[in-house]
Amino acid sequence: MVDYLEQGSDRRADPDTTLADARDKRFLVAALLIFVAKGDGNISDIESGRMIDLLSSRLKINNAEALESLSSILNAMQEDSDIARRLRDISVRLTEKQKREIFVMMLDVAAVDEVRDEGETEAINMASRILDMSEESIAEACRDFFARY
Repeated sequence: MVDYLEQGSDRRADPDTTLADARDKRFLVAALLIFVAKGDGNISDIESGRMIDLLSSRLKINNAEALESLSSILNAMQEDSDIARRLRDISVRLTEKQKREIFVMMLDVAAVDEVRDEGETEAINMASRILDMSEESIAEACRDFFARY
C-alpha cells in the first residue's frame, strides 16, 4: 500500500488536517485487522506479528508505532460503544483501491494461522460492510490476495 496515507490527499492542505486524516486512516486499518483477528475468539501470536508487519510495511511506520496503534485500538474498542459508526465515517474518505488493499490485509491476517474460522469470515464480511465495498470490489480484492499468496 505505497503512499497509502497520502493517496487522495492534497499535499497543500493544512498539515494538522492531513495529520489527523492519516491518524484516522491508521486507526481504521488497525481496528479492522484486530476485528478480524479476534473473530475466532482470540488474537494469536502469529496474528499479532502479522498485523504489526502489515501496519509497518503498508503504512510506512515502525514496529513500535504499529504496536502502539494496535494497543490503543484494543482500548478504544472496549470504551467506544459506537466504534462501527466511527469506522464508517472514516472509510468514506478512502478510495476503492484503498478499501481493496485493506480487505487484502484482512484476508492476510485471517489466513496467517492457517486455520479457517467462521468467526473470522463473519468479521471480514462485517468489515467489508463498514468499508461499504461492492461485491465486485470484494471479488477483485480476493483475486489480488490469491495472486499474491
